[in-house]
Amino acid sequence: MATPTPTGDRTTRSDTAPGALSNMLDVQTARHPQSPLGRVHLLPGPPSPTGNILDFRHSDQLIGDSYHLTRQWLAEVQPGATAA
Repeated sequence: MATPTPTGDRTTRSDTAPGALSNMLDVQTARHPQSPLGRVHLLPGPPSPTGNILDFRHSDQLIGDSYHLTRQWLAEVQPGATAA
């Protein structure tokens, strides 16, 4: 399903998700400018088996793959952080 943007261009909902997240964070920062922001690390996720971010049929696999990718990243950045 396509949604009109303010410029009149048509985009898919998946195209607007990153923009919506960015807007949400901008609003939160504007409301609470004195709050410590900290560091945010955006890691690439595993590829979706279907290529559609709105298809949840493979959620278990994607969660597992993301968990392992995150542990791998933590081991590289903070050795010993994944020892459990």
